[in-house]
Amino acid sequence: MLSAVRNRPRRAEQSEGVFGLRRALQEAGADAVMMSMWSVPDQETQELMASFYAKWAYGLDKPEALRQAQLAEREVVRKRS
Repeated sequence: MLSAVRNRPRRAEQSEGVFGLRRALQEAGADAVMMSMWSVPDQETQELMASFYAKWAYGLDKPEALRQAQLAEREVVRKRS
């Protein structure tokens, strides 16, 4: 799992950005890549990924594990508000 901080805007022609990173990871042999195209809070990201990995390790396939983790995290965030 990688987490990155965007600290300054970059022009598209300077870098391929996340699409180049995705391509590089897949060419290096990554079976799957999950990326966000928007800013996400650190705490919620950590909670979501911990839940996703727990559900995946339990035996759910990746899409279902992610769906269930997302639904659970939405409820956690809703209760905090």
